[in-house]
Amino acid sequence: AGADGIIVPIHADRFSMRGVSQLQETIKQIRKVHNDSLRILGLLPNDLDLRSGMVSDMQEKFENIYSDILFDTFIPWRSKINEVATHGKNIMEYEGASDAASRYLDLAHEVVERSRIATAA
Repeated sequence: AGADGIIVPIHADRFSMRGVSQLQETIKQIRKVHNDSLRILGLLPNDLDLRSGMVSDMQEKFENIYSDILFDTFIPWRSKINEVATHGKNIMEYEGASDAASRYLDLAHEVVERSRIATAA
């Protein structure tokens, strides 16, 4: 059995905006031929530099266009996230009390909730 939901990590930039549009078209084709239940579970804004005004502007555009699939949770850029791969651990093991770990825990809860809603539908 294949996956029914896809989590799409995005950056707050025009390339991701264009990529999401293209991905939606690809998913339509896959649904027709291979898996009619495949859908985007959510768009995950990832590696966001919150100091950048451009990021805020693009985040707002994503909210306006993709509000129905955009996760409420977003992952800001954090050095701890980059460090975990170097240490061969996940963020919960490496720095479980950090803001970064908290964001991923929030995401996990949101994914579970969306999966429940999708299963019930």
